[in-house]
Amino acid sequence: MIKQVSFFTLILSFSAFSILYFTGHTDTAFSVVISSFVSLINFIFLSCGISKLLDAKPVAIFFNSFRLIFFIITMSSLIYFKIANVLGLFIGFTIAVATIAAVGIIDSRKTDY
Repeated sequence: MIKQVSFFTLILSFSAFSILYFTGHTDTAFSVVISSFVSLINFIFLSCGISKLLDAKPVAIFFNSFRLIFFIITMSSLIYFKIANVLGLFIGFTIAVATIAAVGIIDSRKTDY
């Protein structure tokens, strides 16, 4: 599922990048790609963290907290240093979350209970 989410997130984010870039919104376009990439890394760390939590490893709780703090600090730093704008970060994050939800729903319908 991680490969599917990564593939579709990258396709959608680069599609949004192309549309925004060619319409003249270059700062928003780069913000979409940056946010999608950071959200994708967050999802990969989350999936690894959940598998460790299911194995009942106590150190996994610390790393899940670290993952959340890392995500918040990264997004805040991008906004504070004006590397990315808020609209682009929101669009990129929304693309990643919508892709995760869509792939999850499609995979759950394929699974027979």
